[in-house]
Amino acid sequence: MIVEIKEVLCTPNVHIVTNLEGKPKRLHKIDINTLGQFRSAFLLDNIASNTRKYDIPMKRVQLIYAIIKGLLIDIGYTLSQDIFSMASKKSSPLGLSALIITLCEKRYGCY
Repeated sequence: MIVEIKEVLCTPNVHIVTNLEGKPKRLHKIDINTLGQFRSAFLLDNIASNTRKYDIPMKRVQLIYAIIKGLLIDIGYTLSQDIFSMASKKSSPLGLSALIITLCEKRYGCY
C-alpha cells in the first residue's frame, strides 16, 4: 500500500520517514503533490486534527489516500479516535474546531 500511496500523493523521488523497524511513520508536507496538499488542508482543518506543521503521520496520509481514491471511510470511527486521543492527553489544543463550529451553527444558528 505504501508504494500506491507514494504514486498517488507524492512528488517524484520522495523518501517516507520510517521508524527503527522500517515501518512508515510520516510524510513531510513538502513531499506531497498539489492534489494531496489540497486534500490534506481540507482534512486537517475540518475532520482530523493535526498539531504537526511540517509532516503528516501515516494514519493521516492513509486517510488522505483513501479520500482521493474514493475508498469507503468510517468517518465516525475516525472522529471518535481523534476525540479520544485529545481527551486522554493532559494538555491538547482544541482539535476539530471547524467541525465543532459547524455543528454548533447547525444546532443553535450561531456560535
